[in-house]
Amino acid sequence: MNNQYENLLNNCKNKVSNKFIITLSLSIMAGIFISIGAIANLISQSLFQGSVGKLIGSILFSIGLILIFVANGELFTGNNLMIDGVVAKTIAIKSMIKNWFIVYIGNFIGCFISVILIYFSKIFNTVTIYNVYKLIILKDSKSFIVLFTLGILCNILVCLAVWMNYSSTNIIDKILIPILPITVFVFCGFEHSIADMFYLLINSFYNLSLSTFNILIPVTLGNIIGGMFIGLMYYIINNKLNDKGEM
Repeated sequence: MNNQYENLLNNCKNKVSNKFIITLSLSIMAGIFISIGAIANLISQSLFQGSVGKLIGSILFSIGLILIFVANGELFTGNNLMIDGVVAKTIAIKSMIKNWFIVYIGNFIGCFISVILIYFSKIFNTVTIYNVYKLIILKDSKSFIVLFTLGILCNILVCLAVWMNYSSTNIIDKILIPILPITVFVFCGFEHSIADMFYLLINSFYNLSLSTFNILIPVTLGNIIGGMFIGLMYYIINNKLNDKGEM
């Protein structure tokens, strides 16, 4: 077992052993961090039109995961890698599901707090507000299977960033590691359940339309599948091949 995988398993044990208030607080912070990335993405696309704005926004969105890596936070999508702790029998499946539930709710609270602050700060101009509206219309137009698939693709990249972070040895690594995976998922239009929470909430606050929170169902399920896929692949790589002496 390499150090990277061992770090993942140890982190799984630490997550389920944390007190409720610690897990909830860390997940609220993660929701705020992801919202900050989403805010930067939206503002950049209102300042720079077309592909340039989309690329700049995608790069800036990565600040969310950078803050989680450096300042610490509990993100639902990253925690889908906890499946490794279950299959490796270091944590119970019940403990994993409990953690996912608390973190999901905490992430939502963090997004809600961010939306309130943005709404009363008035930093969104009319172009940004209209872009939010168009974004929600686009998401609403997609079928269940499309949103589900985009959710899988998104969390494959997010969890790869989290996996790579387990090999980081300094703060520079933690800052640089998430930039490319996160930039790619945002630029490609993959779906992240926590970012979608923010977009749906901000759209509802500006009363442009009644946001359809139903899109969170296929996106969340897709995120779980994508995260578990990465986790199970590295479980096989780090355990099954070890049994044959191939690593």
